[in-house]
Amino acid sequence: MIIGADKGADSIRSLGLVPNIAVGDFDSLRAGSLDWLKNNNVVVREFPANKDKTDTELALEEAINFGVSEITLTGTWGGRPDHALANVFLLRAAKRLAVTCGIREEAGDIHLVDDRLAVDGVPGDIVSLLALEDCAGVALDGFKYKVPSGGLVTGSTLGISNILLGKQGTIELQSGLLLVVFSRDIHGWSIVGKGVS
Repeated sequence: MIIGADKGADSIRSLGLVPNIAVGDFDSLRAGSLDWLKNNNVVVREFPANKDKTDTELALEEAINFGVSEITLTGTWGGRPDHALANVFLLRAAKRLAVTCGIREEAGDIHLVDDRLAVDGVPGDIVSLLALEDCAGVALDGFKYKVPSGGLVTGSTLGISNILLGKQGTIELQSGLLLVVFSRDIHGWSIVGKGVS
């Protein structure tokens, strides 16, 4: 299922695809796009501009209400840091509802982990760990750097720029919430063999 959140419907159209559903107040949709959506039998859920949720949150709720178990958000960075951060926090909203949700962007992927995650890549890939909530019992396998027995605390940069040693690494934790960020360079390729600071 493909859901376009406001201008996201234009992005989907530019890829030669037709979304199943489009949601939002459509304040950033190109002229004529709303008609194109309706002419292509897209389910359109239009909301007033004065609302309590972002268009991305509305799209997430639409997917969850449809009954999906896994969601990938993309096009989440845009030009506004407040929206970019809010989209990261939407991963938490999905997890509360037992829905797997991640972000996939050209620059990298973001996952929210509360138990275990396997990361696939190539040796030298950069993977960063950021505690959204204090994390205890963090065990890493297949990474250059280990996490101290004290775990990772919110606000610490200790987990930035770890390095994948092989084709897969695993991350496990006993408690807390961990943002796992798999970085790619600006061309969409994995970062391999580059120095880290």
